[in-house]
Amino acid sequence: MPVDELDRDLQQHPKLAQLLDLWNRKRGGRSMPARRDIDTIELREWLGNLILVDVAEDNGGVYHYRVYGTKLVDLFGYELTGKAVSHFASMRQPLIAGDYDRVRRDKTPVYFDRQGVARGEAVRIQTLALPLSSTGAEVEMILAAVYAAPLKRSRQRAAPPTADL
Repeated sequence: MPVDELDRDLQQHPKLAQLLDLWNRKRGGRSMPARRDIDTIELREWLGNLILVDVAEDNGGVYHYRVYGTKLVDLFGYELTGKAVSHFASMRQPLIAGDYDRVRRDKTPVYFDRQGVARGEAVRIQTLALPLSSTGAEVEMILAAVYAAPLKRSRQRAAPPTADL
């Protein structure tokens, strides 16, 4: 997604736009920053909504959750820290792995805006996934922030949710 389109999409969620700004400042003139470039203290505003994913290139792009934010655990009802994305035994696993594949392949930030289910309620899930690399060549980690909000009910019948995280 071109940067101007990403910026326009992120105007809908100021916290995601601020995280993208931080990522851009930290990368400077490089294609992407390294994990060591971003201090945990700088991420405090997003901590409960953050996901940090290790990318195991030698295993064909296997993804492991190094961090899965506490607000996400509360919202979706499960703890994924230390687990692989393949831990999912449902249709969510290919969707999420595909999202991470896109970040790894394109080596650029990716914004996702989907409908899903959290604690049995239909929600809008907005996610910004950011690539991290110590060499600038291959994505080694993905830093993502996820926010969910209840879908507004309308008098018309709503489309079924497309995914739950």
